[in-house]
Amino acid sequence: MWGRRKTPARRLAEAAGFKWAGDGPDHDIMAFQVCGRAANVLPAFAAVAEELAADEANYELLRGVLENVQNLASHGLPEFHTPDEIVAVLGPRCTEYWKAIATFWDAVAEWQTDRESSEGIRGLQNEELRLMLWPTKRSLADGTCVGLADAVRFEKAGGEPIPGHSHIMAALERFER
Repeated sequence: MWGRRKTPARRLAEAAGFKWAGDGPDHDIMAFQVCGRAANVLPAFAAVAEELAADEANYELLRGVLENVQNLASHGLPEFHTPDEIVAVLGPRCTEYWKAIATFWDAVAEWQTDRESSEGIRGLQNEELRLMLWPTKRSLADGTCVGLADAVRFEKAGGEPIPGHSHIMAALERFER
């Protein structure tokens, strides 16, 4: 068939179970679909993500979605796959991305000792707030959480960012929109 090639973002979104419309779903929405147990798209998503990871140009797309998936999985909610379940289906390249993201957030958590309880984030009832906040916060084993503001402060204090990504720059870009 002669036609336009599907963009990496479109391929990833379709693997996550979305029909393509316009720019497609953002990282947060895609992460909910991938991490959620109900849709059962994790294996298809992981296969396409690993294929896309062969091209470094797709790094930021994959990093963004995987970071949000990791944050969602951290909340330990029954509607989401666990981190172990997710890692079990990731290919080797995406597993390396996953590890780099986890290493970064572990460093943020260690650095940010004045953390809030994760009860508030886990107990959100408003669906719109969940869509906005769950992918941006990470629940920790001790019942606390860290979020994007902590990540930005960590980097500003000299903490090592995720390779190839700056939360400071991402925050500035969002602010400029």
